[in-house]
Amino acid sequence: MGLNAGIEVTQVTQHNHVWKLMDRQDVYFLKVYTKSWYGDDVAGTAFCVKHEQDAYTCLAAYGLTTPEVVLTEFGMDNPLGRPFMVTRKLEGEPLRTCLTMANPAQFQTLLEKTGDYMRRMHAIPFAFPGYIVDDGPTAPPDENSWQHPSWSAKKTQQGALATLEADRPRLSVELAAQLHKLFSNMSEALAEAFQPPHFVQVNCHANQYYLAQVEAGWSVTGCLDMEVASAGCYLYDLAGFSIEMAAFFPASTRWWQSFFRGYGREPDFNLLKLLMLSFHEIAFKIYGETRWIGTRQEILSRLLAASNWYELFTT
Repeated sequence: MGLNAGIEVTQVTQHNHVWKLMDRQDVYFLKVYTKSWYGDDVAGTAFCVKHEQDAYTCLAAYGLTTPEVVLTEFGMDNPLGRPFMVTRKLEGEPLRTCLTMANPAQFQTLLEKTGDYMRRMHAIPFAFPGYIVDDGPTAPPDENSWQHPSWSAKKTQQGALATLEADRPRLSVELAAQLHKLFSNMSEALAEAFQPPHFVQVNCHANQYYLAQVEAGWSVTGCLDMEVASAGCYLYDLAGFSIEMAAFFPASTRWWQSFFRGYGREPDFNLLKLLMLSFHEIAFKIYGETRWIGTRQEILSRLLAASNWYELFTT
């Protein structure tokens, strides 16, 4: 990378492992793929490097701002002994940080800009669902191989029913029966939202969007983490984004109004609610016990009873 001696190195996260590299001028982040499901196949994580790099390349080709990929290593003949990616730090700050410092007008603008970025991302079409590698999937996924639920309504339904079975010991008989009835028709209900496949980040978090003030006003400088980026269903990103926003910003702010305005439309309320009901508990509890308050029974009951955006995003 041409950096001189005296680089300050700080570990940021584990699983995946990320290190922050600082010299006197720039800040970089080095990422290796160490999540448990990669197991001992270290060499195989070269696919993760290529997949994430290709996802950023795809976004840039459609005019979206992305992190600068400074260096990639697909082999293991390096001091880390594994494939890795290095990106330059994005300008600006994460969305939640910007929102907490914003006045009411800026609050709306930040969400509108983020919604517009996601709209443009979701407008990128593909012929088939699957991971975005090179120019995107060139054939349908193998029905006999693992598939991410975001790739098809059928897999989404299977995942929802599997999650429900795991949750049954903690749910009332009545709630479990209501959810089972909803999930039994899930594939048909969601089918149209999967066609055609579009660019979807999948593992979408509000704080992965960075924004900065430029001469023309606020601008999204990029979105981090394309490890699972796919051609699939846009509702996955909207659900993940909404769960995090609702965790940190009370429904009284009506944050979704500005976000949907930037996105260009409101998604189908019932479909987004249905997908949120199917998400595993960790999707809500990852933000701490003080955010989405209540037991699994209580949270699912609130979601199920919601009849409007305010109720759906009241945590």
